[in-house]
Amino acid sequence: MVGDRDHDVDGAAHWGIPTIFALWGYGVPGEEKNATWLAERPVAVSELLAAPAQLHVSFICTGNICRSPMAEKIFAAHLQRAGLADRVRLSSAGTGSWHVGDPADDRAVDVLRKAGYPTDHTAAVVSSKHQRADLLVALDRGHERELARMGVPSDRRRLLRSFDPDADGRDVPDPYYGELADYELVRDQIEAAVPGLLEWVRERVAATVDVCDD
Repeated sequence: MVGDRDHDVDGAAHWGIPTIFALWGYGVPGEEKNATWLAERPVAVSELLAAPAQLHVSFICTGNICRSPMAEKIFAAHLQRAGLADRVRLSSAGTGSWHVGDPADDRAVDVLRKAGYPTDHTAAVVSSKHQRADLLVALDRGHERELARMGVPSDRRRLLRSFDPDADGRDVPDPYYGELADYELVRDQIEAAVPGLLEWVRERVAATVDVCDD
């Protein structure tokens, strides 16, 4: 769906239809907020339509400054190494809006940087765009319950640690009131779940290719 007004985008989004918002059209700033992609010029629409279909994976925690941005950045790096970066669009968000617009917590940035991961981040709160993701990865059971309350179906929400067959618990603990070591534990638990999440992506990508070939 391609449109240049909010009613174009919002109507399609209501039915789960991906949308391209044409920034050169009649719309005004802010109307593009629920669009899947933004196109600054006509040729960009053709480029988006010709690109391989992307999965959307969104990581969810409380404030989107510690656990979920760490998961997003770590998984982004592993997708790149696996040659899957062009097949998956990543995002992250918090169930609360206290930190919207803020960067990641300094301790999260420190732990990510030391491990060689990217650190750029701007906190967001869960929106309809996140709720429409192919997979919403909750960092703990409280986040999963909140996603269920929002109406996200069970087949599109999972706990991050459910991807780690050797996990000793179901939740990634909140490090916000802890020390640097608590952030390092979060990093380790996220990394342990990466292989399982990568396998999920590979299976979904393969299924998409099979459908297209048919």
